[in-house]
Amino acid sequence: MIRPRLSLLILALLACSRDKKPESSGMATTTDSLMPSETAAAPAEAPAAAAHEPMTPYRVRGRMVVRADTTRFIDSVRVGDTVSYKRGYRVLITVIDSTWSRRPPLALGIPNGPFHLPLDSLCQQQSVGYNGATLNANAPTLLRDLERVKRCHGRVIIGVLRSHLRPPGVDSGFTVARAKSEIDSWPDIGPYIRDTTIIAIYMADDLSSPEWGQAGMAERLARWDSIYALVQAPSRWPGVATAMRAKPNELRDWGWKGTHLTTAWAQYRGPYRDGPPKRWTDEMVASAKAQKLGIIIGLNLLDGGCGPPVLPKGKANTDCLPNVPGSPILGTYENSADARRFQVSPAEYLFYKTVFLSEPYNCASIDWQWSPVWKANRPSDQLTGAQMFHTRSEVKASAKALGVIARTRPYTSCIQR
Repeated sequence: MIRPRLSLLILALLACSRDKKPESSGMATTTDSLMPSETAAAPAEAPAAAAHEPMTPYRVRGRMVVRADTTRFIDSVRVGDTVSYKRGYRVLITVIDSTWSRRPPLALGIPNGPFHLPLDSLCQQQSVGYNGATLNANAPTLLRDLERVKRCHGRVIIGVLRSHLRPPGVDSGFTVARAKSEIDSWPDIGPYIRDTTIIAIYMADDLSSPEWGQAGMAERLARWDSIYALVQAPSRWPGVATAMRAKPNELRDWGWKGTHLTTAWAQYRGPYRDGPPKRWTDEMVASAKAQKLGIIIGLNLLDGGCGPPVLPKGKANTDCLPNVPGSPILGTYENSADARRFQVSPAEYLFYKTVFLSEPYNCASIDWQWSPVWKANRPSDQLTGAQMFHTRSEVKASAKALGVIARTRPYTSCIQR
């Protein structure tokens, strides 16, 4: 005779098997701890256009719920992959065929790579390690460039050349009108925002630089907020992430009061100036969270090293981390030796970036910069030393290892409000 508890277990299993229905996209789905308030809305990352797609009912703990699982961009494209998504509940989705109502355009991971990376390198992610970069917005070629990024399964942050924001003439400042003219010249990039080929737009860099004119910081910040309002206007790209290359604690100290910035951008400058990378990262993330900002965390590759064991003036260097030696190769400054600006070593590159890529709140890790294209009026040996960074075999090996971390780490949105 079958014991009562065993009988109940068998009946429960039979009931579950009758309730299981295949998803319209060919995905087998199980749900755990589904929150009632979440049962009728697609996740925030789902494109707005997907809201009109049919929703598939299925049974959870004896009751029918509706969930638009087929509208979500799952970070997986291979049959048999299983993906975990958390937002008050957990959904495990296994791809059992390739009939997606909306196929995810990109591979798993977060964008990782340097400024000014040649776009074709994004097609070589397995061999070079980079799946992300910045892209300067050149209106005549912008759609062509974005299509190339998309075909390579890359992600980019759209940047605006400073010369396109600063009016010509004596005044080197910038105006909202000039920015509006630049934005108006762009073609519609909305499709590339919705499929996450574009993860953010940034139009501000080195905020305190005198090249932005004589206006005080409060006025500058107000202008940038107005510019980002243009970017996010209903007639343009509402909901797009907007980034400013400034640390979140800098924005706080400058008194940022705008409403249209979504993402801060922190660039690590090495242990000599910023302290240990983990402690610095924790401080940046805490500041970003307190201001309800997302964050991009990158590394200054050409000037962020801790330096050689003995500094140029004969002083012992105590700023390098244990077992993470620095490099004697000078950085990009005219007075790099005196200012202690050194290129990061391969060991530093691997260690610092592992910290940044492992931070779950970080939505991208874009570094300054792709070394072969850097140019400045410097002595030939200093110029050559800087330009060769990305060509060194040890750096290439580190980049490939970091690429694995970037591609296999869950993606985080750059919008956190």
